[in-house]
Amino acid sequence: MDALVGSSEPSQQPLLLVRHLETVRPTFRPGGGRGWHFCWYPPVCRDRDPVVRVRRGLNETKRTLIRATFLEIHRILHLHTFKTINSCTSLEKSIYCIGGTSEGEVLRDCERYNLDTNEWNLIAPMQVARYQAATATWRGLIIAIGGSEKWSVLDSVEAYDPKTDTWRFLAKLKTPRRGCAVAVVRDSLYVIGGHDGNSSLASVEILDSPTGNWRYGPSLLTPRANTHAVVTAGNVIYAIGGYNANQFLSSIELLECESVGWRNWQQESTIHEDDEIITDEGIADSLVKPAVAVL
Repeated sequence: MDALVGSSEPSQQPLLLVRHLETVRPTFRPGGGRGWHFCWYPPVCRDRDPVVRVRRGLNETKRTLIRATFLEIHRILHLHTFKTINSCTSLEKSIYCIGGTSEGEVLRDCERYNLDTNEWNLIAPMQVARYQAATATWRGLIIAIGGSEKWSVLDSVEAYDPKTDTWRFLAKLKTPRRGCAVAVVRDSLYVIGGHDGNSSLASVEILDSPTGNWRYGPSLLTPRANTHAVVTAGNVIYAIGGYNANQFLSSIELLECESVGWRNWQQESTIHEDDEIITDEGIADSLVKPAVAVL
């Protein structure tokens, strides 16, 4: 699995593309507080694999270690524009950075990073400026879904064709939403949860064809905004965490079959805080268990 790892050190490059990420200590701790901080530790050790350490807040004793096999490391150059609340996806050997905000302005701008040339290039701007949109790669297209244009939550959906460098509108969502998750299963596009400007959403919408219309799918058990989704083997969708009303969520839901609907995922085993602390110098293989790593 590839991952983009940010650095908290201003003297280092802003992003590293790390290939083949393997979880060493798979733990899950609820969100809230100061959030997760990513720290880059250079691969200078001779007798062991380099490690990317992920820690929460400033408590050095509560941490998750991830072993990374660095077949390739790409130092990624800066974007053309400072931006935040943008969305990203990848297609073939390119990374796409879509929309966002910069100095109070909502952006239509989009950029594409080429792994072979190590360059960011501007591509055609979207037709609608948007931030906090969901973005996915679907049927050879880059899809930008919903989001916000200043204070208005959007129901518009745009598709970018890399072959023609053009954006076009797809059918509108049934419910405007920002901060939603997106997943692709069996060539259908799923938009999950989000926020409509008033409350978090449990609704799910599905698009089966770029020329079709959205239809409602099975609703989540818990409304969740600013959530993320992953698809595992067997086309199972996991909706992970998020925000509902006044609380951050640690719960996870999964969808195996559209006709059955969502169900809560229960973690089979948990590594507690009083377990052995794993450090860079000694990684206990006995604690390695299969898991979905969420960064």
